Amino acid sequence: MGRFDGPLRLNLASGSDRRDGFVNLDAVAWSGYPPPDLYWDARTDPIPFETDSVEEIYAGYLLLHLMPSYRPAVLAEILRVLRPM
Repeated sequence: MGRFDGPLRLNLASGSDRRDGFVNLDAVAWSGYPPPDLYWDARTDPIPFETDSVEEIYAGYLLLHLMPSYRPAVLAEILRVLRPM
């Protein structure tokens, strides 16, 4: 993925909190901020990476902004893509 070479780290629902060294994913571009690296809607989309391929995930406000009915599937996706320790 070019600029994302090295350990794969995801910032899910990045919003205005874009993080260097992370692939920043969000469903929308926030006004006044650069767009996310990848568009991803936690309510409908699987995380677009292979199983066991991600070293680290930051999801600061993701679960707070999701209705409880979406949380089990999103947590399952997070577990799917995280590399076992």
